[in-house]
Amino acid sequence: MSQKFSYRAEELFEQISLDEATLTKLAEIDRLILQREKEICRLKRSRNGLLPAGRLPAEVLARIIGLAWAECASSEPNFLVEVTHVCGQWKEVVLAMPTLWSRVGLKNPKHFRGVVPRARTLPLTVVGYIDKDEAHAVDAAVTAFRRLHRIRGLELDMGKRHTKRLAMLKIQEAGKVESLTLSRYPDTIDDGAALSWIPKLSFPHLQALHVHDFRLSACKALLLPSLRSLSVLAENSISSEDPALLLSLLRNLPLLENLELHDAVHPYFGTATQKQLRSRGNVHAVKMYHLKHLFLRGYLSSSSIILANLELPADANIHMVFESVPFNSSCYDPSEYPVTEMLQPITALANRISAPGCPNKVVFTESGSRYSYKNVEMWPSPNTRPLGSLKISVRYWGCPQEVLDTIVRNLAPVGLQHLQVEAHMPSEDWKRLFGHLQNVTRLSVTGADDPFIDAMSAIGDTAPMANSQSDVNINHTSQGAVLFPHLRSLTLEEDSPELYSADFSSRLSSMLNSRKANGSSIGQLDIRGVKEWPELDVVLLKEAVDTLILRPPAVIHLLSARKEIRHTNVPHPVTTDDEERDVFEPGASGPDDDSEEDEDVDTW
Repeated sequence: MSQKFSYRAEELFEQISLDEATLTKLAEIDRLILQREKEICRLKRSRNGLLPAGRLPAEVLARIIGLAWAECASSEPNFLVEVTHVCGQWKEVVLAMPTLWSRVGLKNPKHFRGVVPRARTLPLTVVGYIDKDEAHAVDAAVTAFRRLHRIRGLELDMGKRHTKRLAMLKIQEAGKVESLTLSRYPDTIDDGAALSWIPKLSFPHLQALHVHDFRLSACKALLLPSLRSLSVLAENSISSEDPALLLSLLRNLPLLENLELHDAVHPYFGTATQKQLRSRGNVHAVKMYHLKHLFLRGYLSSSSIILANLELPADANIHMVFESVPFNSSCYDPSEYPVTEMLQPITALANRISAPGCPNKVVFTESGSRYSYKNVEMWPSPNTRPLGSLKISVRYWGCPQEVLDTIVRNLAPVGLQHLQVEAHMPSEDWKRLFGHLQNVTRLSVTGADDPFIDAMSAIGDTAPMANSQSDVNINHTSQGAVLFPHLRSLTLEEDSPELYSADFSSRLSSMLNSRKANGSSIGQLDIRGVKEWPELDVVLLKEAVDTLILRPPAVIHLLSARKEIRHTNVPHPVTTDDEERDVFEPGASGPDDDSEEDEDVDTW
């Protein structure tokens, strides 16, 4: 009801006219209010300049503001103007960086005209949220499209309620636009309505297209042969494409150098399509001879089909993320499409990149929340020309164990000599995943723990025990049970403020002695993260290896381990809700395109 009365009140107010004298008096009061606000803002900047916030080095401050502006330009288009209100130093830094102002947020037309001169002659990137309820932002977009000769990039987030305002634009050429980013509100279904304005603009020199939650087929008019970079992110399943249609769209992009497909391939598609795409004889591979970077994330089955139908150069850097195998889908028949066949394109890639010899290095890591992803990355040997790389990430709980095991064996062949592991796992996993690597001579481990030591030991569990019992176990060690029997160099690094303890050094020396007795001694041991180890433990380690290198913890871990000091008596910068009045709103005076500003007066 209150909204209804508000609308009625506005209608009544519009029927009341004011005489000239009253309008003049109101304008004079507005001018005095603006003048007082400028004086208060200037006084607050002087105060804040005395605080720690006003004493940051200019380089650090510029970096922080630049990172923040890159993230919030769409949601907070007045951010840079508000930053100039903090203190004099912040204002000087921001106004001295035209690159910041060349990224323009859509707030309203007057705001747009006011900030553009700050970019000087640099090309513009226009960023904004387009929605029927955001009329001022839509007006700003119309104003921006009148300056297409200045715009090099467009990043537009299409809201839930589509506006017809952009579709009413006259047909024109955006000849300078090289990068276009389109995203949409998650619950919006109608791609056509959100992109109805696209036919009004032509992009003859478009090189980079980023699509978020739009079907790629709906953006077909933007898939120009000139494209060098294409990124498709489909967080909503209705935005993913059938693999056959996706491949047909990619076929018309011969110059692509960067391709990113985030869940862009629909995981469930017909059996007939699946059989057709799996048969390389029925479908010609999509040739991408210029591709340098490929990122592909999705289900193992659909991603494998896409990869099998792409013809890539040998020097491409490839990263694939497998979420899961659709075992519970009625469209998936394990007998028709077994996991071993899904992994064949990966095996072919690994063999091609590592030819004519073994990879120079393989890195095994964990990532994601709760380390839900296991990553295997293969770096080719220096004698391989041209060089490429292959990284495979597997969601651990989404794929069967055989998938990870097969990938590790394909990317880490028997002849591998350098292995780097940045993951925590049980000792059984160490032996299962890497037990076939008999020729590794260099091993680097980040976050080594007790299961790692147990896996490396020739006697299994290395829990502390009496020296006599330890000697007995060492003398009865079975041959051939040791992991990495030809290892010569072992590097251990800490991965958190929890440094390697004295108990760890004791178990480490026990493991080294067991390998030495087994005939698989390690020549060099390099440990970073050592702090206040007992002298006896250091002596035992020196006896177990030829060369021992002990390094202090990394600086970042030392700082994290220190007790946090809280300063409760430090004043904070003064801000108020009404301090940052937008001078480009109606009733305020802002700079026009050709006006000169008084540097002593803050008009921003």
